[in-house]
Amino acid sequence: MVCGGPDDFHYDVASATVTVHAVPSAAVKVLATNSNGITDVPIAHVALPSYLAGDKNGQIFMVTGPVSGLTSVEEMFHP
Repeated sequence: MVCGGPDDFHYDVASATVTVHAVPSAAVKVLATNSNGITDVPIAHVALPSYLAGDKNGQIFMVTGPVSGLTSVEEMFHP
């Protein structure tokens, strides 16, 4: 996420493919829509590859930790 001012931000989407590895205890949250709107839903990190195959939310993620051992991955809403 790139900040453009006090109430402005945008995502800087990379064009390159990056392969990352998560630690076994990594927290993964993806977006889901329900009657309350869009919410974060936790899933097991081993379920992320199959989730990505059918993801229609834009696939923008905020990641925490080094590429060799991510500690969290959170899908971000981008209108």
